[in-house]
Amino acid sequence: MTEHFIPFDPAELLTSTEAIDAFMADAIETADPAHIAAAREVVRRARAHAVRQRRENGAADARGPATRAPKSA
Repeated sequence: MTEHFIPFDPAELLTSTEAIDAFMADAIETADPAHIAAAREVVRRARAHAVRQRRENGAADARGPATRAPKSA
């Protein structure tokens, strides 16, 4: 019997700052430099994915809402 695996990328599940923080805290708790480095790469992909999503959803600025104050009349 041949097993078929579905690709899984944990970066797709890291959709909030809280999720990223928990993910990194777990990695740091291992004290394994290779594991921590791999977790940082997952976080980098998660953040890049979030930027792409915002761009695809028509956000004017991929960094989030405008930070400038409205002009006075």
